[in-house]
Amino acid sequence: MNKKILLILTLLFSLHSVGVLANTLEKEKPSNLSIEKKDSSYNITFKNPDSINKIKNPEDIKIELDVKAGKKDWTSKNNKVIVKNFVNVKGYTSVNLKKDEVIKILNENPDNYSIRARYSVKDQKSDFSNYVTMGSVGIYKNSSTWAEEELLEAQKLGLISDELKKDMKKNINREEFAELIVKAAEKGNIAKSHIEESEFKDTKNPYVSNAHSLKLMNGTGKDTFSPKAELTKQDMSVSVVRLISDTKDLQNKKVTIADEKDISPYAVESVKLLVGNNLLNLDKKNNFYPKKNVTREEAVITMLRAIK
Repeated sequence: MNKKILLILTLLFSLHSVGVLANTLEKEKPSNLSIEKKDSSYNITFKNPDSINKIKNPEDIKIELDVKAGKKDWTSKNNKVIVKNFVNVKGYTSVNLKKDEVIKILNENPDNYSIRARYSVKDQKSDFSNYVTMGSVGIYKNSSTWAEEELLEAQKLGLISDELKKDMKKNINREEFAELIVKAAEKGNIAKSHIEESEFKDTKNPYVSNAHSLKLMNGTGKDTFSPKAELTKQDMSVSVVRLISDTKDLQNKKVTIADEKDISPYAVESVKLLVGNNLLNLDKKNNFYPKKNVTREEAVITMLRAIK
């Protein structure tokens, strides 16, 4: 009798534990997923939420890796995922993924593919983590779906620096943009500068010196550049027009910008030129938001369109 009671209690505890895990999964997901390439495999690491870290018996948890090739559907849409065991080390999980596993589940060997992860306990699934795109074009993190195709093209051209790859949705700063626009000038065979000494006291970055010598960007003071200041849409517009004004036939088309009054006088003409020539877009209400900061992926795609 005691054995039967013990068995029942054990079963009830097991069901309760699974139920607790299932409820946890509804609220949590892996975060900060990153990938490190190692020969023909990848080391995938992500952070576990506190609720997952506190689980005493995580044996029932599995890691499901979802994969897609280029702009195709995720394999999970067809109930296909790569399953890995869950291992929690100081709040992080790291799993190894072989390139052959990716090829097998996709049934092809694409130039680029994306991977994301989620937790699974029996039939319960968490939401997916952020995804990382990788392949022959390199690896970059946290990009938007709408930007994927053009980001891959920009990566192949060598426009995306290692620093930008770390987070494509982060706002770009002036120093990062200087490097981007100088690379665009070189890749587009527009201009090249070889200035080595900086005239600014707050940065010695050669890309800043080159962007300034090519008259693509101005300083923010007599001998300052403010390299870490974030770039606004109107300032990017001025630089883009300076980059392509001699190589592209920009048409002075009539455009209606609802918030034109918010654009600084020095940037109005540049903004109108880029909007009128479909290099920059307005929102559904014809607003431009000139003082809004530019994300890294927005800046990269604008540069790509400018030199194509």
